[in-house]
Amino acid sequence: MAFIYWPMCRLLQARVPTKFLPPTVSVPHRAGTLLMDWLGIREGTTVGVAMGDMQCSVYAAQPSHTDAVLNIGTAAQIVIIYTDHSLRSNQLSRQSLTDVPYFSGDYAKVAASLSGGNVIATFVSMLQGWLGALGIDHKMIGDADIYERLVACGAEKWDTTLCVDPVWWGERHTPEAKGSVTNMTGDNMTFSDWCGALHRGIIQNLSKMMPEEVLLEHKIERLLGSGRTLHKNTLLQRHVTSTFKRPLVLREDVDAPLGAAMAVSKLCVD
Repeated sequence: MAFIYWPMCRLLQARVPTKFLPPTVSVPHRAGTLLMDWLGIREGTTVGVAMGDMQCSVYAAQPSHTDAVLNIGTAAQIVIIYTDHSLRSNQLSRQSLTDVPYFSGDYAKVAASLSGGNVIATFVSMLQGWLGALGIDHKMIGDADIYERLVACGAEKWDTTLCVDPVWWGERHTPEAKGSVTNMTGDNMTFSDWCGALHRGIIQNLSKMMPEEVLLEHKIERLLGSGRTLHKNTLLQRHVTSTFKRPLVLREDVDAPLGAAMAVSKLCVD
């Protein structure tokens, strides 16, 4: 069974009134049934216990134990599902990884980054600010056109020698971290170089948080991709396969509400 318990010592230190916390159970788990018709839902419908948003999003992708789920939306995360309790991460040596309960007694190993699609959005905003400072009305170029050009230009220099580490908001395990641009030369500061380096930096940051030795330890063979930013950005997809050296399989319409519905529907079948 998964390690399902409240971290009482930490909660008490934070003076959280633990007497109000509900008991924990392995999910999916039946909490009861609906006592009356409600908003078009029939009386007697199965009600499941509350489940984690991240866990439900991953569940919707239906990964096997040799898959890692990569989601890039506003932020980014990569998740591995496993059963063996001995594979839990050492929090001292791998602070970027968190192990949490998953469904049916399994565990989820999570590298959750603050740097995803928001990095690209911030870069676009910066470009628009520069255009305004030069007296050019950036509204003449639609946002969709700018994003399209970022991907196209970045593809021309996808292996640029320019290096961008886009952790502009730090990370949860290193909140003091700052973004950086290194290895600048007179030959690698074109717009295409910047676009290529920025996209690569997002994926390389994830690979630092979920390093190759962890993927090998869990025998990961492929990545299941989800999230609007990843789906729409072919340059990010290219850097994923290049950096992680595994095939990327995109999953459509994968989100937490779908995963929650799929999990609870198993209770109805069982």
